[in-house]
Amino acid sequence: MATRAQKMFQQMGYHAYVAEYNAKPGAVLTESIKQNIANADLFILLWSRAAKESEWVSQETGIATAQKKMIIPFILEEGLHVPGFIHDLKYIPAFKGMEEALNHLSLAVLANATKKEKELGVALIGLAALFLLAIGSKS
Repeated sequence: MATRAQKMFQQMGYHAYVAEYNAKPGAVLTESIKQNIANADLFILLWSRAAKESEWVSQETGIATAQKKMIIPFILEEGLHVPGFIHDLKYIPAFKGMEEALNHLSLAVLANATKKEKELGVALIGLAALFLLAIGSKS
C-alpha cells in the first residue's frame, strides 16, 4: 500500500519518501525518521494489523502528534482502532473501497498542499505504513 500511495503522490507532483525504500544503507533510522517527521506538514497513517503491532508506527505517530502535525489515518482493515491519542481524528475507511479511499486521500493531500503552498510556497507530506515512514516535498 505504501508503494501505491507513493506513486499516487508522485503523479500529483509530490515526492513521497518511504524510509524502507529511500533511506540510504547505514542511515540511522531513528534520527532520520524524527527529522523527516519534523520537516513534514502532513502525516498519513496507513493502519493495518501489522501497523498496530509495530512499535515503530506508534512511535512515529506519537512523534507526529507531539509535533502537532496534521495526521490522516487511512484504515486498511475493518475493526481496527487507531491509537488512543489520535482516536478522535476523522479517518479514511479504505477497507470499504480502496479506489474511493485513495481518491479521498489524494483530495485531502491536495487541499493540505494547496493551503501550505499559499502560506509557504511549498508542501510536505508524510506517510507511515506498517513500520515505514514516508515524507517528501513538492518536486
